[in-house]
Amino acid sequence: MPNSDPIVRAVEKITPSVVNISTVRMMRENLFTVVPLKGMGSGFAISSDGRILTDYHIVEQTQQVEVTLSDGRKFKGIVSGKDASTDIALVEVPAGNL
Repeated sequence: MPNSDPIVRAVEKITPSVVNISTVRMMRENLFTVVPLKGMGSGFAISSDGRILTDYHIVEQTQQVEVTLSDGRKFKGIVSGKDASTDIALVEVPAGNL
């Protein structure tokens, strides 16, 4: 029997579009050492051809972006647009059927 709660139904409908975003940025530890700093955040698919909307601060100054879809598939992401003043970024992955 389907759940009649509209909030539960909305969550069930939107969950497949939610993604995990893992990032790596290089941070200078001292004059001679640069270390990788890992980060994590979330985003959501805004089109079926691989466009993902996330927050700018998640992908700011990153060298690597990896996107994990709700079905477990992982893709290298490319930041194709960003706006620090509104804290929005667009990440693209080579995936279909999002």
